[in-house]
Amino acid sequence: MKELSKENIYICKSLKSKMMFMFIQLQIYIGIGFIGTLLSISALTDANVIACAIFSSTTIICFVLLYLTIKKILYAEEAIYCSEIFENETKPFIDIGTIYSQSIYGFRPQKSFVIFERKKTMQNTFKYVSGAIKKGYLINCTIEINNGIPQVALAKKVVKDSCPYCGAPIINAINNNYRCSYCGKKITNVIERK
Repeated sequence: MKELSKENIYICKSLKSKMMFMFIQLQIYIGIGFIGTLLSISALTDANVIACAIFSSTTIICFVLLYLTIKKILYAEEAIYCSEIFENETKPFIDIGTIYSQSIYGFRPQKSFVIFERKKTMQNTFKYVSGAIKKGYLINCTIEINNGIPQVALAKKVVKDSCPYCGAPIINAINNNYRCSYCGKKITNVIERK
């Protein structure tokens, strides 16, 4: 796994530990799924239909959980690569097309962490970037549609982290002026851009 930059403001601080937990989950689900498959085959040869149904159900549940964990890993992987792109960007907005082209032309390795080849289309890039933001793996950025083009709005440096009036946390601030979601007051000089 690629080492994350310590100063990167776009990546979740606990992403590394979350990914380690996801890989442990993968191993557990694969092991339980494999054992469930073997036991269901064994129960089928013994003509024990109830045991076969229980073990088959366990196997199906494990493979569904395995699929969901792989999806989370793909979102986390996207967060790692996008955070590096965002960190080097000097403009406050970056087009999804730019992220897509940088992932195609040499920036991203051809295979993901889970060794699955993924189609690299603009639609998939949008899906995984927005998923990484929704899951909280990418922070200090939001997806916006400007003139029909999906873009990621970047905050370069969050200067204030809470409302000076009510103390509520400032979340997803992309402009220098921010309206508190709790008390509704306008807060100025929330972020700085490069």
